[in-house]
Amino acid sequence: MAAEAALPRFAAEPEQVIIEAVRAVVPQLAAEEIESVLVATVKRRPERRRLAEVLSVSPDLLTSGRPEGPRSIERLITVLRQRGALGLQLPRCAKCGSQRPLTALMGELRICSYCGVRRIQRANPCVICGSRNYQGRDRDGRPRCRRHPPDEGRDPAGELSRAIASLTAGLPESVVVSAIRSVERTRAGQLKLLWAWEDHPDLFTGGAAAGPPKTIPLIRALLGQGVTGVIVPPCPFCRRAAELSMVMDNLRCCRICWRDARPQTCARCGKSRYVAGRSLDGEPLCQNCNRADPLNFDLCSQCGTPGEVIARTEAGAVCRGCYQLPTATCTSCARTLPCLYAGTDHATCSTCASNAREHRPCSRCNTVRRMQYRSLDGEPLCKPCGAPKPTCSQCGDARRCHGRTPQGDRLCKSCWQAHPISQRACTGCGSVENLYH
Repeated sequence: MAAEAALPRFAAEPEQVIIEAVRAVVPQLAAEEIESVLVATVKRRPERRRLAEVLSVSPDLLTSGRPEGPRSIERLITVLRQRGALGLQLPRCAKCGSQRPLTALMGELRICSYCGVRRIQRANPCVICGSRNYQGRDRDGRPRCRRHPPDEGRDPAGELSRAIASLTAGLPESVVVSAIRSVERTRAGQLKLLWAWEDHPDLFTGGAAAGPPKTIPLIRALLGQGVTGVIVPPCPFCRRAAELSMVMDNLRCCRICWRDARPQTCARCGKSRYVAGRSLDGEPLCQNCNRADPLNFDLCSQCGTPGEVIARTEAGAVCRGCYQLPTATCTSCARTLPCLYAGTDHATCSTCASNAREHRPCSRCNTVRRMQYRSLDGEPLCKPCGAPKPTCSQCGDARRCHGRTPQGDRLCKSCWQAHPISQRACTGCGSVENLYH
């Protein structure tokens, strides 16, 4: 609580700071209505902290029309004006002065999409004629104008559909073309898919990790159309069937492999771990320290105490101690239990989810177990090898840490019960024994 009290108010109570700034301009709006609009419009709490920090320094951004600060100011003002807050003014483009959506940046100032496109055109003269009428980039990444478009004369959707149709005998090209255009409507995007297939002929048969972002959605669209012969690839590093949303070494990979390949020293505990979050000063935090950071605490809607938020319901935030998985019928064992993915077609109880983990030989002990961890090289590790029990400082056995000495040394359960530090006076009867509650 002391660390929480040391936080600035925009970090500890961002919603209240924003509500006060809005009500100073529009006092007729109730605080509850402003908060409901804020939560629905600016959904992420770090974004609300950023907005509260800006408004605590420059509250006139709500009324001056200056194109500064995050875009969440524009979204909040738009919705509040629809609720009758006419005293608020939308920011104007720093380039043309219009009140269009300010989706681009010019240094620290916000500009509209029209001015943003003009800036891109001026910064990318055509490599052939020098025209500023920018349309796209060729295969070598050089800018081209509308008079000299990339790969002029080619039909990327047609060529790509013929290549994919050749994988399945009797497949109409029209089916493939409709799938391509449902995923990628622009000619530039279709050209990128075609170029990727020319560079990697196995793009649709397992090598999609080397393609552009729309490759895997295209494969899934083709599978939905009944196309056979195309394959959704696993992660090229851990070989798991996962969403390949990140890029590492010019290959699309899962988020776990991407984050594990970028460990940093945690600013709190000093351990080299993947970055799960950052402190108010921008310092990296590991997962445990990020959970314990008061910056991420919120009042639990059930017990009323500040703590780590596990879920958010209609009533508000729910802490770890109060959170319970929703009840549903498990699709594996058909029992009605608290389930993961409740409300979907893949509801799974915790027992079935644990049993579904892949059994593979551990890369260290070679024992066939459920793989729950991975080494720095991405090799599978069982639980004893991936999270070995620490050594007791008294007996030297590898056991679970049950307590610590005043110097911070680990003690197993037996050594803890025999250590004088565990013998304390009971607050009820005064007896000096091992305490339980």
